[in-house]
Amino acid sequence: MFKHTLMSCAFAAAIALVHAGGASAATELRFGHAQPPGDTVHKAAEHFKQQVEKGSNGEIVVNVFPAGQLGSNKAMVEGIRLGTLDITANGNPFWTGFNPVQNVLDLPYLFESYEHAYRVLDGDVGRNILKGLESKGVKGIAFWEIGFRNVTNNVRPIEKPEDLKGIKVRTTPNKAHVKAFQLLGANPVTMSFTDVYMALQTGTVDAQENPVGLIYSNRFNEVQKHLSLTRHAYTPYVFAMNLAKFNALSPEHQKLVLDAGISAAERQRQANRDLEEGQLAELKKSGMQVIEDVDPAPFRKIVYEPVKADYVAEHGSELVDRIIALGTGS
Repeated sequence: MFKHTLMSCAFAAAIALVHAGGASAATELRFGHAQPPGDTVHKAAEHFKQQVEKGSNGEIVVNVFPAGQLGSNKAMVEGIRLGTLDITANGNPFWTGFNPVQNVLDLPYLFESYEHAYRVLDGDVGRNILKGLESKGVKGIAFWEIGFRNVTNNVRPIEKPEDLKGIKVRTTPNKAHVKAFQLLGANPVTMSFTDVYMALQTGTVDAQENPVGLIYSNRFNEVQKHLSLTRHAYTPYVFAMNLAKFNALSPEHQKLVLDAGISAAERQRQANRDLEEGQLAELKKSGMQVIEDVDPAPFRKIVYEPVKADYVAEHGSELVDRIIALGTGS
């Protein structure tokens, strides 16, 4: 009987090991981003998760962590390079520190419209930029969207460049953004997006600049009085994965991840277009003063050529010229 008990225990242990092996067979991917669950980037992340898990029959599990749960923008981008994080969607300015050629995408007043931006990002220019990330240990999958940036502040309405004089404005760490606001007479302060609400609330900074969608989803209207639709620069999210993790997937799963990332980009961009009008109405309803008819010409006259010249001096004019040529005004 003792022998039979030992055999039963051994059999049970073997079964447990088989089940344990089966449970661990799924590839788990950790996906971190900085936006709250109500934002379009999180909804796109959930779409990506559903597409990948369904398409892989559960062989890949995607765990999404919104709202900076896995760290600041900079920490998440560094995590992708190091392999401590598998996937992120993070603003282009946070990638340019180690891939400075990408600064071209943040040059103020370079993109004429959303359609112009999409022709660039989804064409050869965008694909080559994403390909260039592979030498940094990153698999660039697609460009999601932050959008055209606008200024909010607590000092005064911004209708002309002089209105920015002396205002302390949070910007991304992108040097094109920093120089543009310096040229406009503001005092730019760089910080992670996850710290912006508190900085505005405490008066550490007076202002920030982001698209309407992020202003709305992050409730900046609670801590900002004025919104001016300056649309001074367009910013994409870089949707990317750790290259070693991507290469470890089967060819079928690699294609699945790529297709799902592109599908999510299309949905997220369209959602931004569909929601903006209603979000502006809600911001106005909450008491925020919104100036919609800001003339871009005086702002562009001050910042466009000097900031572009800095980029060209460092990286040459080829990328800038190719982007301009894809616009309707070329």
